[in-house]
Amino acid sequence: MHLLLLMNAFWSWLAQRLSPFLKPLLLELLEQEKAASVESAQSTLKQEEAVLREQLTEEISAAIAPLLQSQLAGQVHDILNTQIRVWGDRDRLHIAPTAATVNTLFNTTSGHITLGDYSFTGHNVSLLTGTHNIQKQSLARMQDYPPEGRDIVIGQGVWIGSNATVLGPCSIGDHAVVAAGAVVIAGTKVPAGAIVAGVPAKVVKMIEFEAD
Repeated sequence: MHLLLLMNAFWSWLAQRLSPFLKPLLLELLEQEKAASVESAQSTLKQEEAVLREQLTEEISAAIAPLLQSQLAGQVHDILNTQIRVWGDRDRLHIAPTAATVNTLFNTTSGHITLGDYSFTGHNVSLLTGTHNIQKQSLARMQDYPPEGRDIVIGQGVWIGSNATVLGPCSIGDHAVVAAGAVVIAGTKVPAGAIVAGVPAKVVKMIEFEAD
């Protein structure tokens, strides 16, 4: 009985003695546990946020991709099939208001190009005034081209078929037809009302026009 009382008294005394040391330790342990819990919760939230962001990105991409693809395809189609390209001084290009071109390439580095009223081109037509000195080599050949004197003059009502190439200087008379894939070489004078075809292009027929 006396031993039990002594033991209780000892533990009571020990608790009083250790209380100043145990209380801060317990508080620190509680703060650490709380911080760990908050950090774990924040980590879980970040993971869930990342997963949600990825899901939203995939859904938005799936919804927008067809629209962008359709729009870009239309723009590429317009650029490749409806817009002319000019290599050289655009002021040297003279297209009548009633003329029509598709994706024609005009090279004006060595002369002017004139396209008359109601003349029109097919796809991938090239009208080229530029040339290079074949008697030179390497860089000298690349850089040597005449600045003028190789004009291309196309009259009224001329039809230039798809993939045809016209090299200046040359002239194409009114209402003539240049067949698809033909190459009209420099120095050619296509008569009015003629059909030219081949490489190099030559007159294959004269057109018998219908009466008005």
